[in-house]
Amino acid sequence: MDTTTTSSLKSAEKKDTDATPRAHSPEIDVEVIKSDCSTPEKQNGAVGNEQQMNNSTSTRRTDSNKNLSPPPQRLRTSSSTSDGTENLISSLSSWDWVTIDGLKLPAVTRNKERYVAVHMVQLKLLSKFPSDIPRDITRKFTMGSHKMTVTEAWTFNTINAVIRKFDLGCQLFTANDELVKLNDVQMFYWNVKLFNLKRVNGQYETAISSAENNVQLLATAMQLKKQVDSDIQAVCAELKRLEKSYCE
Repeated sequence: MDTTTTSSLKSAEKKDTDATPRAHSPEIDVEVIKSDCSTPEKQNGAVGNEQQMNNSTSTRRTDSNKNLSPPPQRLRTSSSTSDGTENLISSLSSWDWVTIDGLKLPAVTRNKERYVAVHMVQLKLLSKFPSDIPRDITRKFTMGSHKMTVTEAWTFNTINAVIRKFDLGCQLFTANDELVKLNDVQMFYWNVKLFNLKRVNGQYETAISSAENNVQLLATAMQLKKQVDSDIQAVCAELKRLEKSYCE
């Protein structure tokens, strides 16, 4: 073969080879793959984190359940007034509340007549008055006393301890204690109060006459006397009401 022809063929093959495009494969970053590959330690760490999250969620649910649990029920103590105690009181003796000058007292019933304890009357009603009650009042408005029965005594004891918390006297009522009729107590009490209000009113009049040079003291005494005058009118009206009801 001619040397020139051979060179031409080689030159043509070289051009064909250069003209054919090469297939470029993408380069692979080995370091990135290594860093992204999960090692056993990282896999274990991921599992551990997932378990911690599950445990945390479970703990929060448990705490929520604890908060939603109903509160413990309060136990009823024997010191509180219960229906059983009220039934006990009502079964001991027939009684009800009476009011004298705004004060409530327990009263037992005998033959449709109400009676109150002498000790309670003295402690809660008469103790605020001076002891020098005029004889004409004590003679006119007498209070006949009667001995308590054992049942009546324990009725007063139960009311005093459970309902009034010994406000009616820290004592134990017995069959030696006495009762008085409610009507007698009311007439005696209101007449004793009327007497003492009139006495106080006279003392205010004396203070007013001696306080002419003290304007402030004079105004105070006159205001108090006006209040006492109003109280006297109220007591007189109550006495008229009681007398009318007793006559009926």
